[in-house]
Amino acid sequence: MLTIGRTRSGKTYGAITSIMRNVGRMGGVVLDPQSSIAPMLLKCCAYRKKLDQIVYLSLGQINKRFGIFNLRDDVRKYVRAPMNARGIDFLSSPLIYEWLRDAHELVKQANVPLHYLPQCFDPELIEFNWMMKRLPEGRLKQKWMSTVFFSAKQRRDELGPALRLVESYATDTDFQLLCANDHTSQVLYEAIANRKLVIFEGGHADPQTVQMIYSLIISMMIEFHRMYAISAITCVDELCNYNLLSRELAVACAAEVKHGFRPFFLTQALTGEEEDIELLMQNVQLIDCYAITGQETLKHLSYIISTANLVIPEMTMEGVHQATVVEQERKAARGLLQLPPGAFVRIQNGRAKWLKNRKARMPFSNDSSWGKKRRSILLKMNEQYESPEVIAPPSDLEPLLERKKRKGRSKS
Repeated sequence: MLTIGRTRSGKTYGAITSIMRNVGRMGGVVLDPQSSIAPMLLKCCAYRKKLDQIVYLSLGQINKRFGIFNLRDDVRKYVRAPMNARGIDFLSSPLIYEWLRDAHELVKQANVPLHYLPQCFDPELIEFNWMMKRLPEGRLKQKWMSTVFFSAKQRRDELGPALRLVESYATDTDFQLLCANDHTSQVLYEAIANRKLVIFEGGHADPQTVQMIYSLIISMMIEFHRMYAISAITCVDELCNYNLLSRELAVACAAEVKHGFRPFFLTQALTGEEEDIELLMQNVQLIDCYAITGQETLKHLSYIISTANLVIPEMTMEGVHQATVVEQERKAARGLLQLPPGAFVRIQNGRAKWLKNRKARMPFSNDSSWGKKRRSILLKMNEQYESPEVIAPPSDLEPLLERKKRKGRSKS
């Protein structure tokens, strides 16, 4: 389902109603970058006594490890996700793609957590030497050992772009706490298989880190459906504002629905690549349109609504037909601009219906003690996660570059 509407138009309430029907029946993830839908879902689950069926993670406030990121599967999704999030085409930037891919392979074969990616690009660090010692002999080790002899210019030109890309998220504490200590963990998949809804609230974290984390989780959910064919929810708020709409996601809406892919997408406007937007709108089964102000979004949706209910007479001239389409489109655009809060247009199976949400009262809306209840609920949930175990190199190691300098001095 794709829900489109401006702020305060009622789209969040409609999404919560749809998601709460499935809590306990199927697992899934809710990705909320701006802390709008996640706190309301927590309220509803507390009110209906369904807290044992959710896992709530507030990025920027977690202090325990919930290791969902590992390189157990194909590393390509971890390589392409940051490039897609930054708008870098891997075909036109083969050097960045190659070094990123080899860095992920290094982390995987050395069996160290994913947040050690930036240390792969700096031979002057102890962590680099530590990973080299853990890496088996072969082409990959030879390639990374050759970087020890790179000049400053070579490091800046060859390794610099890939290093800047991974540093933007891998050095963040939130990403590090979501990295598993080994590459066999299946924490997220196990939670979904046990019909738990995993809610990620991102309003307190760095937006770039949130964008990267959510891009990876979306890729993991698509892969989960391909592997296990289990029905699960994937709810993404602010889909276009955080650049989370990708070709992979648009294609998955068509290909993976038969395997139980249940997407709920919320966005204020349709922005991004025109081809991805068209592909998404063709493949989602349901579109709910609330009050809209964006011109491009209005143009897209008014055309769909006007053609959905348009009956074309058999014997009409092309000009008359074209005038009818334009008239219907103008009516649809005026209707979308004037929709009151809670009212929306639902497009399903080629038909458009004008509907209105039932007036819903949020639980605990007048409860002044809800803040204290929320803190105690999150504290209790936090107890079930691991304490962050630090995996670090031994203290007696020294950087490879220091050893190289010492050898050069002894020869002279």
